[in-house]
Amino acid sequence: MSVVLGEMAEVRAVEMESDASPAWMRIARLAAFSIFVLALSITVVRAAVHAGSQFTGPHAFVSADVATTARTFASQGIWKLHWIPVNNNPPIGPEDRYTHWPPLLPVLLSACFRLFGASEKVSHLFMLGVLISTAILIVRLGASWLGWIGGALAGYFWLTLPVVVQFGDLVAQQQLAVLFLLAALAAYHSHRETLGSLLLFLAALSSWEAILVIPGLWLASLRLPELRRAGLSAAIGSGAGILCVAGLFAFSDPALAADTLQTAKYYMGLSPVYSHVLAHDQMSPLPFSAQISGILWNHLWMLGALAIAALLQLLAVRPKSGTLLTYSLAAPWILWMTGMRTHMAIHRFELLIAAPLAALALAWLATAELRAKPSKGAVFKSSMLVGLAAVQLLILPHPRSAPR
Repeated sequence: MSVVLGEMAEVRAVEMESDASPAWMRIARLAAFSIFVLALSITVVRAAVHAGSQFTGPHAFVSADVATTARTFASQGIWKLHWIPVNNNPPIGPEDRYTHWPPLLPVLLSACFRLFGASEKVSHLFMLGVLISTAILIVRLGASWLGWIGGALAGYFWLTLPVVVQFGDLVAQQQLAVLFLLAALAAYHSHRETLGSLLLFLAALSSWEAILVIPGLWLASLRLPELRRAGLSAAIGSGAGILCVAGLFAFSDPALAADTLQTAKYYMGLSPVYSHVLAHDQMSPLPFSAQISGILWNHLWMLGALAIAALLQLLAVRPKSGTLLTYSLAAPWILWMTGMRTHMAIHRFELLIAAPLAALALAWLATAELRAKPSKGAVFKSSMLVGLAAVQLLILPHPRSAPR
Protein backbone atom coordinates (compact mmCIF):
# COMPACT_ATOMS: atom_id res chain seq x y z
CA MET A 1 0.00 0.00 0.00
CA SER A 2 2.88 2.38 0.74
CA VAL A 3 4.11 1.91 -2.82
CA VAL A 4 0.67 2.88 -4.15
CA LEU A 5 0.48 5.93 -1.90
CA GLY A 6 3.97 6.99 -2.87
CA GLU A 7 3.20 6.85 -6.57
CA MET A 8 -0.06 8.72 -6.02
CA ALA A 9 1.82 11.43 -4.15
CA GLU A 10 4.22 11.73 -7.07
CA VAL A 11 1.30 12.13 -9.46
CA ARG A 12 -0.12 14.98 -7.37
CA ALA A 13 3.31 16.60 -7.13
CA VAL A 14 3.77 16.45 -10.89
CA GLU A 15 0.37 17.99 -11.42
CA MET A 16 1.30 20.95 -9.23
CA GLU A 17 4.42 21.64 -11.26
CA SER A 18 4.66 23.24 -14.68
CA ASP A 19 7.22 23.94 -17.36
CA ALA A 20 5.58 27.32 -17.84
CA SER A 21 3.42 29.39 -15.51
CA PRO A 22 1.51 27.54 -12.72
CA ALA A 23 -1.45 29.82 -13.43
CA TRP A 24 -2.64 27.77 -16.40
CA MET A 25 -2.50 24.58 -14.34
CA ARG A 26 -4.82 26.20 -11.84
CA ILE A 27 -7.06 27.21 -14.71
CA ALA A 28 -6.97 23.61 -15.98
CA ARG A 29 -8.00 22.31 -12.56
CA LEU A 30 -10.77 24.88 -12.35
CA ALA A 31 -11.96 23.93 -15.85
CA ALA A 32 -11.96 20.21 -14.99
CA PHE A 33 -14.04 20.76 -11.87
CA SER A 34 -16.31 23.16 -13.73
CA ILE A 35 -17.25 20.58 -16.35
CA PHE A 36 -17.79 17.99 -13.62
CA VAL A 37 -20.07 20.36 -11.71
CA LEU A 38 -21.86 21.24 -14.95
CA ALA A 39 -22.42 17.57 -15.81
CA LEU A 40 -23.58 16.84 -12.26
CA SER A 41 -25.92 19.85 -12.27
CA ILE A 42 -27.49 18.82 -15.57
CA THR A 43 -27.93 15.29 -14.21
CA VAL A 44 -29.55 16.53 -11.00
CA VAL A 45 -31.90 18.97 -12.77
CA ARG A 46 -32.87 16.34 -15.34
CA ALA A 47 -33.54 13.78 -12.63
CA ALA A 48 -35.51 16.22 -10.47
CA VAL A 49 -37.71 17.30 -13.39
CA HIS A 50 -38.55 13.70 -14.29
CA ALA A 51 -38.65 12.35 -10.73
CA GLY A 52 -42.42 12.02 -10.73
CA SER A 53 -42.56 10.14 -14.05
CA GLN A 54 -43.85 6.60 -14.17
CA PHE A 55 -41.58 3.59 -14.59
CA THR A 56 -41.38 3.48 -18.38
CA GLY A 57 -38.67 2.74 -20.92
CA PRO A 58 -36.12 -0.06 -21.28
CA HIS A 59 -35.85 -2.28 -18.19
CA ALA A 60 -38.37 -0.16 -16.28
CA PHE A 61 -39.77 -3.43 -14.92
CA VAL A 62 -36.69 -3.55 -12.67
CA SER A 63 -37.68 -0.28 -11.01
CA ALA A 64 -41.29 -1.41 -10.70
CA ASP A 65 -40.21 -4.72 -9.19
CA VAL A 66 -37.95 -3.14 -6.55
CA ALA A 67 -40.46 -0.39 -5.74
CA THR A 68 -43.27 -2.92 -5.31
CA THR A 69 -41.06 -4.99 -3.03
CA ALA A 70 -40.18 -1.87 -1.00
CA ARG A 71 -43.86 -0.93 -0.68
CA THR A 72 -44.66 -4.41 0.59
CA PHE A 73 -41.83 -4.15 3.13
CA ALA A 74 -43.20 -0.78 4.24
CA SER A 75 -46.79 -1.99 4.61
CA GLN A 76 -46.24 -5.51 5.95
CA GLY A 77 -43.04 -5.02 7.92
CA ILE A 78 -39.48 -6.11 7.22
CA TRP A 79 -39.28 -8.43 10.22
CA LYS A 80 -42.67 -9.96 9.52
CA LEU A 81 -41.49 -10.90 6.05
CA HIS A 82 -38.12 -12.12 7.45
CA TRP A 83 -36.26 -9.75 5.09
CA ILE A 84 -37.47 -11.82 2.13
CA PRO A 85 -38.37 -9.67 -0.92
CA VAL A 86 -42.00 -9.98 -2.00
CA ASN A 87 -42.63 -8.35 -5.36
CA ASN A 88 -46.42 -8.40 -5.20
CA ASN A 89 -49.30 -6.73 -3.43
CA PRO A 90 -51.28 -8.28 -0.54
CA PRO A 91 -52.66 -10.83 -0.04
CA ILE A 92 -49.25 -12.47 -0.13
CA GLY A 93 -48.84 -16.11 -1.05
CA PRO A 94 -45.80 -18.40 -0.87
CA GLU A 95 -45.24 -18.00 -4.63
CA ASP A 96 -44.86 -14.22 -4.26
CA ARG A 97 -41.52 -14.40 -2.47
CA TYR A 98 -38.58 -13.50 -4.71
CA THR A 99 -35.10 -14.64 -3.71
CA HIS A 100 -33.21 -13.86 -6.92
CA TRP A 101 -31.58 -10.72 -5.51
CA PRO A 102 -30.43 -9.62 -2.03
CA PRO A 103 -32.87 -7.43 -0.09
CA LEU A 104 -30.97 -4.30 1.02
CA LEU A 105 -32.14 -1.91 -1.74
CA PRO A 106 -35.89 -2.51 -1.22
CA VAL A 107 -35.35 -2.47 2.55
CA LEU A 108 -33.73 0.99 2.43
CA LEU A 109 -36.30 2.24 -0.06
CA SER A 110 -39.10 0.98 2.19
CA ALA A 111 -37.81 3.26 4.94
CA CYS A 112 -38.17 6.21 2.53
CA PHE A 113 -41.67 5.04 1.65
CA ARG A 114 -42.61 5.02 5.33
CA LEU A 115 -41.40 8.61 5.69
CA PHE A 116 -42.55 10.16 2.41
CA GLY A 117 -45.07 7.72 0.96
CA ALA A 118 -44.70 5.11 -1.77
CA SER A 119 -44.32 6.67 -5.19
CA GLU A 120 -42.19 6.79 -8.30
CA LYS A 121 -40.95 10.22 -7.23
CA VAL A 122 -39.55 8.95 -3.93
CA SER A 123 -37.93 6.01 -5.72
CA HIS A 124 -36.28 8.22 -8.33
CA LEU A 125 -35.06 10.76 -5.77
CA PHE A 126 -33.60 7.95 -3.66
CA MET A 127 -31.64 6.74 -6.68
CA LEU A 128 -30.58 10.32 -7.41
CA GLY A 129 -28.98 10.38 -3.97
CA VAL A 130 -27.16 7.14 -4.82
CA LEU A 131 -26.01 8.61 -8.14
CA ILE A 132 -24.68 11.84 -6.60
CA SER A 133 -22.82 9.91 -3.89
CA THR A 134 -21.31 7.58 -6.50
CA ALA A 135 -20.13 10.51 -8.62
CA ILE A 136 -18.42 12.12 -5.62
CA LEU A 137 -16.70 8.85 -4.71
CA ILE A 138 -15.42 8.44 -8.27
CA VAL A 139 -13.95 11.94 -8.14
CA ARG A 140 -12.27 11.15 -4.83
CA LEU A 141 -10.85 7.82 -6.01
CA GLY A 142 -9.74 9.34 -9.30
CA ALA A 143 -8.01 12.20 -7.49
CA SER A 144 -6.16 9.77 -5.20
CA TRP A 145 -4.74 8.06 -8.27
CA LEU A 146 -4.57 10.66 -11.04
CA GLY A 147 -4.57 13.99 -9.21
CA TRP A 148 -7.45 16.42 -8.92
CA ILE A 149 -7.73 17.06 -12.65
CA GLY A 150 -7.95 13.34 -13.28
CA GLY A 151 -10.48 12.91 -10.47
CA ALA A 152 -12.76 15.65 -11.79
CA LEU A 153 -12.54 14.25 -15.30
CA ALA A 154 -13.33 10.75 -14.02
CA GLY A 155 -16.51 12.10 -12.45
CA TYR A 156 -17.40 13.88 -15.69
CA PHE A 157 -16.72 10.81 -17.84
CA TRP A 158 -18.85 8.64 -15.53
CA LEU A 159 -21.80 11.04 -15.68
CA THR A 160 -21.62 11.14 -19.49
CA LEU A 161 -21.36 7.41 -20.08
CA PRO A 162 -24.49 6.26 -21.98
CA VAL A 163 -25.29 3.58 -19.39
CA VAL A 164 -25.35 6.17 -16.58
CA VAL A 165 -27.33 8.70 -18.63
CA GLN A 166 -29.91 6.11 -19.66
CA PHE A 167 -30.11 4.04 -16.46
CA GLY A 168 -28.92 6.40 -13.73
CA ASP A 169 -32.45 6.64 -12.35
CA LEU A 170 -33.15 2.90 -12.61
CA VAL A 171 -34.07 1.46 -9.23
CA ALA A 172 -31.58 -1.40 -9.59
CA GLN A 173 -29.58 -3.36 -7.03
CA GLN A 174 -26.36 -2.92 -8.98
CA GLN A 175 -26.31 0.84 -8.38
CA LEU A 176 -26.36 0.49 -4.60
CA ALA A 177 -23.74 -2.27 -4.69
CA VAL A 178 -21.41 -0.09 -6.81
CA LEU A 179 -21.79 2.76 -4.32
CA PHE A 180 -20.77 0.57 -1.39
CA LEU A 181 -17.94 -1.00 -3.41
CA LEU A 182 -16.46 2.40 -4.26
CA ALA A 183 -16.80 3.51 -0.64
CA ALA A 184 -14.98 0.34 0.45
CA LEU A 185 -12.11 1.05 -1.95
CA ALA A 186 -11.86 4.58 -0.57
CA ALA A 187 -11.64 3.06 2.92
CA TYR A 188 -8.91 0.64 1.82
CA HIS A 189 -6.98 3.51 0.30
CA SER A 190 -7.07 5.18 3.73
CA HIS A 191 -5.92 1.96 5.47
CA ARG A 192 -9.32 1.50 7.12
CA GLU A 193 -9.75 -2.21 6.49
CA THR A 194 -12.49 -2.72 9.08
CA LEU A 195 -14.65 -0.02 7.52
CA GLY A 196 -13.93 -1.45 4.07
CA SER A 197 -15.06 -4.89 5.21
CA LEU A 198 -18.30 -3.46 6.60
CA LEU A 199 -19.00 -1.57 3.38
CA LEU A 200 -18.44 -4.72 1.31
CA PHE A 201 -20.81 -6.55 3.65
CA LEU A 202 -23.45 -3.96 2.72
CA ALA A 203 -22.51 -4.29 -0.96
CA ALA A 204 -23.12 -8.04 -0.78
CA LEU A 205 -26.49 -7.40 0.89
CA SER A 206 -27.29 -5.20 -2.14
CA SER A 207 -26.31 -7.34 -5.13
CA TRP A 208 -24.52 -10.61 -5.87
CA GLU A 209 -21.77 -9.01 -7.99
CA ALA A 210 -20.09 -7.65 -4.86
CA ILE A 211 -18.65 -11.07 -4.00
CA LEU A 212 -16.54 -10.90 -7.18
CA VAL A 213 -14.36 -8.14 -5.77
CA ILE A 214 -12.56 -10.81 -3.71
CA PRO A 215 -10.54 -12.38 -6.57
CA GLY A 216 -9.73 -8.90 -7.85
CA LEU A 217 -8.24 -7.79 -4.54
CA TRP A 218 -6.41 -11.08 -4.16
CA LEU A 219 -4.80 -10.65 -7.57
CA ALA A 220 -3.92 -7.09 -6.65
CA SER A 221 -2.26 -8.32 -3.45
CA LEU A 222 -0.06 -10.66 -5.49
CA ARG A 223 1.29 -7.61 -7.28
CA LEU A 224 1.34 -5.42 -4.16
CA PRO A 225 1.72 -7.45 -0.94
CA GLU A 226 0.67 -4.33 0.98
CA LEU A 227 -2.90 -5.08 -0.14
CA ARG A 228 -3.10 -8.48 1.57
CA ARG A 229 -4.97 -7.10 4.58
CA ALA A 230 -7.45 -5.44 2.26
CA GLY A 231 -7.93 -8.70 0.38
CA LEU A 232 -8.54 -10.60 3.61
CA SER A 233 -11.02 -8.05 4.94
CA ALA A 234 -12.82 -8.03 1.58
CA ALA A 235 -13.24 -11.79 1.75
CA ILE A 236 -14.59 -11.54 5.29
CA GLY A 237 -16.97 -8.67 4.54
CA SER A 238 -18.46 -9.70 1.22
CA GLY A 239 -18.35 -13.39 2.10
CA ALA A 240 -20.26 -12.76 5.31
CA GLY A 241 -22.81 -10.71 3.40
CA ILE A 242 -23.48 -13.45 0.87
CA LEU A 243 -23.73 -16.07 3.63
CA CYS A 244 -26.15 -13.83 5.52
CA VAL A 245 -28.42 -13.47 2.49
CA ALA A 246 -28.24 -17.18 1.70
CA GLY A 247 -29.08 -18.01 5.32
CA LEU A 248 -32.09 -15.69 5.36
CA PHE A 249 -33.45 -17.11 2.13
CA ALA A 250 -32.79 -20.75 3.03
CA PHE A 251 -34.39 -20.37 6.46
CA SER A 252 -37.53 -18.78 5.00
CA ASP A 253 -38.07 -21.03 1.99
CA PRO A 254 -35.41 -23.66 1.24
CA ALA A 255 -37.08 -24.75 -2.02
CA LEU A 256 -37.29 -21.22 -3.41
CA ALA A 257 -33.76 -20.41 -2.27
CA ALA A 258 -32.47 -23.53 -4.02
CA ASP A 259 -34.37 -22.53 -7.14
CA THR A 260 -32.31 -19.35 -7.23
CA LEU A 261 -29.39 -21.57 -8.23
CA GLN A 262 -31.48 -22.82 -11.14
CA THR A 263 -31.98 -19.24 -12.30
CA ALA A 264 -28.23 -18.67 -11.97
CA LYS A 265 -27.62 -21.71 -14.18
CA TYR A 266 -29.98 -20.24 -16.77
CA TYR A 267 -28.15 -16.91 -16.77
CA MET A 268 -24.84 -18.74 -17.03
CA GLY A 269 -26.12 -20.47 -20.15
CA LEU A 270 -25.95 -23.90 -18.50
CA SER A 271 -29.68 -24.63 -18.51
CA PRO A 272 -32.63 -23.77 -20.78
CA VAL A 273 -34.95 -23.60 -17.73
CA TYR A 274 -35.25 -20.28 -15.90
CA SER A 275 -37.07 -21.60 -12.83
CA HIS A 276 -38.73 -24.78 -11.59
CA VAL A 277 -40.81 -22.85 -9.06
CA LEU A 278 -41.78 -19.61 -10.84
CA ALA A 279 -43.66 -21.32 -13.64
CA HIS A 280 -45.43 -18.08 -14.60
CA ASP A 281 -42.16 -16.29 -15.27
CA GLN A 282 -40.37 -18.49 -17.75
CA MET A 283 -37.99 -17.18 -20.42
CA SER A 284 -36.72 -18.93 -23.51
CA PRO A 285 -33.01 -19.86 -23.58
CA LEU A 286 -30.57 -17.57 -25.36
CA PRO A 287 -28.17 -19.29 -27.83
CA PHE A 288 -24.46 -18.84 -27.25
CA SER A 289 -24.08 -16.72 -30.40
CA ALA A 290 -26.87 -14.42 -29.18
CA GLN A 291 -25.19 -14.18 -25.78
CA ILE A 292 -21.91 -13.03 -27.30
CA SER A 293 -23.46 -10.61 -29.78
CA GLY A 294 -25.71 -9.18 -27.06
CA ILE A 295 -22.76 -8.61 -24.75
CA LEU A 296 -20.70 -6.93 -27.48
CA TRP A 297 -23.51 -4.65 -28.63
CA ASN A 298 -24.41 -3.73 -25.07
CA HIS A 299 -20.82 -2.70 -24.40
CA LEU A 300 -20.78 -0.52 -27.51
CA TRP A 301 -24.14 1.08 -26.73
CA MET A 302 -23.70 1.49 -22.99
CA LEU A 303 -20.00 2.39 -22.73
CA GLY A 304 -19.11 3.69 -26.17
CA ALA A 305 -16.05 3.11 -28.32
CA LEU A 306 -13.94 5.66 -26.42
CA ALA A 307 -14.45 3.98 -23.06
CA ILE A 308 -13.91 0.51 -24.51
CA ALA A 309 -10.62 1.62 -26.08
CA ALA A 310 -9.52 3.24 -22.81
CA LEU A 311 -10.45 0.11 -20.84
CA LEU A 312 -8.50 -2.16 -23.16
CA GLN A 313 -5.44 0.08 -22.96
CA LEU A 314 -5.67 0.34 -19.17
CA LEU A 315 -5.97 -3.43 -18.78
CA ALA A 316 -3.06 -3.93 -21.18
CA VAL A 317 -0.76 -1.48 -19.35
CA ARG A 318 -2.02 -2.09 -15.79
CA PRO A 319 -0.14 0.84 -14.20
CA LYS A 320 1.17 -0.11 -10.79
CA SER A 321 -0.15 3.07 -9.19
CA GLY A 322 -3.68 2.04 -10.15
CA THR A 323 -3.47 -1.57 -9.00
CA LEU A 324 -6.05 -1.30 -6.21
CA LEU A 325 -8.69 0.37 -8.37
CA THR A 326 -8.01 -1.46 -11.64
CA TYR A 327 -8.08 -5.00 -10.27
CA SER A 328 -10.90 -4.44 -7.78
CA LEU A 329 -13.22 -2.79 -10.28
CA ALA A 330 -12.34 -5.02 -13.22
CA ALA A 331 -13.03 -8.31 -11.44
CA PRO A 332 -16.83 -7.94 -10.86
CA TRP A 333 -17.38 -6.70 -14.42
CA ILE A 334 -15.21 -9.29 -16.21
CA LEU A 335 -16.22 -12.27 -14.07
CA TRP A 336 -19.94 -11.47 -14.22
CA MET A 337 -19.73 -10.94 -17.97
CA THR A 338 -17.90 -14.25 -18.40
CA GLY A 339 -19.96 -16.32 -16.00
CA MET A 340 -23.44 -14.79 -16.34
CA ARG A 341 -23.43 -14.35 -20.10
CA THR A 342 -27.19 -14.54 -20.61
CA HIS A 343 -27.84 -12.01 -17.87
CA MET A 344 -25.29 -9.58 -19.29
CA ALA A 345 -26.69 -10.01 -22.82
CA ILE A 346 -30.32 -9.44 -21.77
CA HIS A 347 -29.86 -6.72 -19.16
CA ARG A 348 -27.78 -3.93 -20.64
CA PHE A 349 -28.05 -1.90 -17.44
CA GLU A 350 -25.68 -4.49 -15.93
CA LEU A 351 -22.89 -2.42 -17.53
CA LEU A 352 -23.36 -0.08 -14.58
CA ILE A 353 -20.83 -2.29 -12.78
CA ALA A 354 -18.26 -1.53 -15.51
CA ALA A 355 -18.95 2.23 -15.60
CA PRO A 356 -16.63 3.34 -12.72
CA LEU A 357 -13.59 1.61 -14.19
CA ALA A 358 -14.48 2.90 -17.68
CA ALA A 359 -14.61 6.46 -16.34
CA LEU A 360 -11.30 6.06 -14.52
CA ALA A 361 -9.74 4.56 -17.66
CA LEU A 362 -10.86 7.56 -19.71
CA ALA A 363 -9.47 9.96 -17.10
CA TRP A 364 -6.20 8.01 -16.97
CA LEU A 365 -5.90 8.23 -20.74
CA ALA A 366 -6.92 11.91 -20.90
CA THR A 367 -4.36 13.00 -18.31
CA ALA A 368 -1.50 10.66 -19.29
CA GLU A 369 0.59 13.32 -21.04
CA LEU A 370 -0.43 15.99 -18.57
CA ARG A 371 0.91 13.91 -15.68
CA ALA A 372 4.07 12.88 -17.53
CA LYS A 373 5.00 16.32 -18.85
CA PRO A 374 2.60 19.16 -18.01
CA SER A 375 2.12 21.59 -20.87
CA LYS A 376 -0.57 23.62 -22.55
CA GLY A 377 -0.53 21.10 -25.40
CA ALA A 378 -1.27 18.30 -22.94
CA VAL A 379 -4.19 20.28 -21.54
CA PHE A 380 -5.52 20.77 -25.07
CA LYS A 381 -5.32 17.01 -25.77
CA SER A 382 -7.21 16.29 -22.54
CA SER A 383 -9.92 18.74 -23.55
CA MET A 384 -10.25 16.99 -26.91
CA LEU A 385 -11.13 13.70 -25.21
CA VAL A 386 -13.61 15.55 -22.99
CA GLY A 387 -15.31 16.95 -26.07
CA LEU A 388 -15.31 13.62 -27.89
CA ALA A 389 -17.04 11.97 -24.91
CA ALA A 390 -19.85 14.52 -25.12
CA VAL A 391 -20.17 14.10 -28.90
CA GLN A 392 -20.20 10.31 -28.57
CA LEU A 393 -23.09 10.53 -26.12
CA LEU A 394 -25.14 12.42 -28.70
CA ILE A 395 -24.50 10.10 -31.64
CA LEU A 396 -24.72 6.67 -29.97
CA PRO A 397 -28.01 4.88 -30.63
CA HIS A 398 -30.33 4.34 -27.67
CA PRO A 399 -31.85 0.86 -28.00
CA ARG A 400 -35.40 0.82 -26.67
CA SER A 401 -35.93 -2.84 -25.89
CA ALA A 402 -34.04 -5.74 -24.38
CA PRO A 403 -33.07 -8.77 -26.48
CA ARG A 404 -34.79 -12.06 -25.74
